[in-house]
Amino acid sequence: RLDELTMLHQVSQAAVSTLELAKAIKRIVGVLQSSLGFEYVGLFLVNEAERSAKLYATSGLEGEQARNVSVPFGQGIVGHVVATGHSLRVGNVDQEPRYWPDIPNVRSEMAVPLNVGGTIIGAIDVQSGRQDAFTADDERVLVTTAGQLAVIIQNARLYAETRRRLDERTILSEVALAGASTLDLDQVLDRMLRVIRRTLNVESFEFILIDLSRGILHTEISYGTPPHVVDRDMNIGEGIVGWVAEYGYPMLVKDVRREPCYVEANFRTRSELAVPLKIGEKTIGVLNAESWYVNRFTEDDQRLLEALAGQMAVIIQNARLHAETQRRLAHVTTLYTFAQQLKTSLDMNVVLDSIVISLKQVLDCRAS
Repeated sequence: RLDELTMLHQVSQAAVSTLELAKAIKRIVGVLQSSLGFEYVGLFLVNEAERSAKLYATSGLEGEQARNVSVPFGQGIVGHVVATGHSLRVGNVDQEPRYWPDIPNVRSEMAVPLNVGGTIIGAIDVQSGRQDAFTADDERVLVTTAGQLAVIIQNARLYAETRRRLDERTILSEVALAGASTLDLDQVLDRMLRVIRRTLNVESFEFILIDLSRGILHTEISYGTPPHVVDRDMNIGEGIVGWVAEYGYPMLVKDVRREPCYVEANFRTRSELAVPLKIGEKTIGVLNAESWYVNRFTEDDQRLLEALAGQMAVIIQNARLHAETQRRLAHVTTLYTFAQQLKTSLDMNVVLDSIVISLKQVLDCRAS
């Protein structure tokens, strides 16, 4: 009993030592292994979207986590536990039809659910090369630990979510300030893309505008993108970016090699996130992020990029309206100048010279 209380205290200490979920879980898994003497401890977290439990942290088997183990609901002992919410202790896996071979030389396995308010968020899984390695006392201790750990994970997630939302608000505020600081479109876009680059921390990012007169997409500003890709005009409907431009919906691709509409432009790209820039129902461009790693982007990244795209579209529209207003003002000023010249001078040469100079200024040309 004293050993159990000591172990639970160590779990609590590991949890409060950091507010970062990944670090907290890794430390807790290490405590479980060292305190209980289990040969292998794995912690799985539920992914509701994929209906699976994914290995999040492990202790006792180096490199196991790197295998990106994901167990579908109902399959294997872990899959059974997260699907039913009940613990399962197996003394001999050879006689257990639900056993899913994964780690070599395993003879016994035990898994308990992580339950928060009736919701299963994951499971703790322990395995051994010995038959009947786990007792009813081991199961009871692991269930108690799982209850404590589930609350710790939930609190860490709430903290991470709060911090993420605060970061998003800060980012959106920075973008809004960038748009309010100047009406020069190039300056605004440059500032905004620097913010996005810092936020997403991806290898390649492009701001692409649609040229409806020619039916093409042209990269206006980019970073991390090879010159041959930047200089290449794309057709609307071509590739992931072209699809987003044509239909006006975002597209998150976790693995471009499995996406039929992907057209290879950069051989290093493995995952891609593209969202439309829209003014009302009209798509005017695309924000496109690319990574060299599979599964780099999340739904949170998509939501943030969509919010940024919405702000950018408004800023671009305002900059364009400002430029149009300035152009019309210049035209009116030119007409007024013409009228003044006609009223103040009857010398044809003076009038014509004035007209030529005014036209040159208005049209911003080298000669007229």
